Formats: sequence, structure tokens, C-alpha cells
Amino acid sequence: YEFLNLASSPRLTALGGHLISVMDEDISLASSNPASLNDHMHNRLAFAHNFHFADIQNGYVGYGRHFDKLHLNTHVGLQYINYGDFTYADVLGNKLGQFSVKETAFMVGASKMIAERISAGVNLKSIFSNAETYSSFGLTADIGVNYQNDSSQWMVSFVIKNLGYEFTTYTGTRFGTPLDIQLGFSKKLKYLPFRFSIIAHHLQIADARYDDPN
Repeated sequence: YEFLNLASSPRLTALGGHLISVMDEDISLASSNPASLNDHMHNRLAFAHNFHFADIQNGYVGYGRHFDKLHLNTHVGLQYINYGDFTYADVLGNKLGQFSVKETAFMVGASKMIAERISAGVNLKSIFSNAETYSSFGLTADIGVNYQNDSSQWMVSFVIKNLGYEFTTYTGTRFGTPLDIQLGFSKKLKYLPFRFSIIAHHLQIADARYDDPN
């Protein structure tokens, strides 16, 4: 389920794929941090589609809704990737046809102000992965908390992404979900149209200097 780590918008791609400590009208930010959902995202719609090499394509669609009576901000989203068409062949190299490989995640999320400056949110994702006749199904959740100081225009965010379980596997080997614990800080300048952000990700890995195969 590594496709869950792909950026859901060009804005996120331009900022390194991670932006959790911002709350504005961009509904695509809710896919990275559900606590960033707010009433300014009411009736906002986002759509992004990326064309990669070798016919690989991925994208995201999201919609936000605010319920005033419940003081609740919600969104629904669809994240997908298509790895293109592959060719069947036997051990002698005889081509026998083609098959496709696709993965899709359906997402629902909600957030609420739990204190004057603190918002909390949760995303729930159902994931479907198909490769030829093999399939996999999993469930994950994102949990986020924001602390915002409006007067100084800064925000601190903490997010646990893709916490979940792979219920059915391709061939019996369970690969799990791409867990990512993140901590972010953003500061908007008062007199200039700039915002600076520092995001630490994969904090659950004690030594992330290189990928150790063991």
C-alpha cells in the first residue's frame, strides 16, 4: 500500500510531499492531516491526476463538508493508482495475454475543535489492491492533532498516518501498512506572503540514515 504516501495535489508535491501544519481552504490537505479540516473547506472540491512513465497513473479526488449544528468538519476522498498493463508469458516466453495492476483507497474523515486552539481529526481508509487474479484488502487510519496560534500565525501538528492492518494478502505474505509518524511546524510571516514549514516524518524509525535490508 505504498501508494498511500503519494502526494494528493501539486501543492503537496511541490513542498516535498508532506504538509501537515497548515489550515486553509485546500481540501486536499485533509488527506495528509485530518485535523486540518476546517469550515473554510465547506463545499470545496479537489481533483489531481498524475501521468508517470510506463503508463503508470495516479490521482486523488476529495470533497469537504461542514455541519454547523454538530460543529463538525468532514470530507470524503478517493486515492488511486494504475500501474498499467502487463503481458502474460509462460516459462518459454510465449505471450498469453495481458493483465492490469491497480490499487484504490476510499477515505472518509472528520475533525472537530476540542479546545480553543486545538483541533483533532481522524481519517479512515479502506484499501483494495488487485494484481492479475491476486487481491489484497486492508484498513488504515490517520490520526491528527493541531495546535494553532492565530495571533502569531504559527501551528504545530502531530500525525500518525496509515495505522492499520492488511486483512487479506496476495499469497499469504503480510506486508503491513506504510506507517508514518510526523511532527510539523509552520509559521506565516506577518508582512510578507511567505510561510515556512518544518516537517519531520517517519519518526517511528530510530535510525533512518539508510535502508537496512535486515
